Amino acid sequence: MEKIDLSAWERTAYFKMYQKSDYPYVNAAADVDVTDIYRFARERDLSFTYCMIFTALETANSIPNFQYRIINGEPYRAEKSIAYNTHLPLGRENFISVRCDDYDTMEEFAKKNREKVDRLSPDWDPEADRMEPEAINFSSIPWIHFTQFTRPITKLGDDAIPRITFGKYEWRDGRLMMPVSTQTHHGLIDGLHIGRFFERLANYSSTF
Repeated sequence: MEKIDLSAWERTAYFKMYQKSDYPYVNAAADVDVTDIYRFARERDLSFTYCMIFTALETANSIPNFQYRIINGEPYRAEKSIAYNTHLPLGRENFISVRCDDYDTMEEFAKKNREKVDRLSPDWDPEADRMEPEAINFSSIPWIHFTQFTRPITKLGDDAIPRITFGKYEWRDGRLMMPVSTQTHHGLIDGLHIGRFFERLANYSSTF
């Protein structure tokens, strides 16, 4: 992590302004066409969830603002974000958090990380396993086709880990649409950057 020089950063005034807010976060959700990713996953017997995580992580890593974090009240820049996923083990009602390993291709990422989570013990201790600051926290709510979604924050103002949530997908006119929610710190990310994320995610999803 590289500390950002506030004297030379173009976002310094915005960062300071939103640090004074009681809730300095922006939540946005939109339906994304995931038909091609879904077909890619099914044709190769891969986890659709982990294919989506790979796609969203690659998309976020293409936007510099999604690499900004806050540590002890100061802004930092990560070289690259890493994915953590909330996974619900079969037969349980309590999730576990899984750090995804990094791979160059979607196929390898989805295959290896699915195998990893299947080997993990369900006895996860949330107090003993904290996310690294470079994390992007992914979650899936496959029971709800939501129009908005808000996630818990560890400490208001200091918690700047982006949260990306996938909802229940549904077929419309032959295309598979899935709600995707982002929750980000407004001192680091504006609507422009969130718009870029959704635009690039939709474009990435159509390249298969």
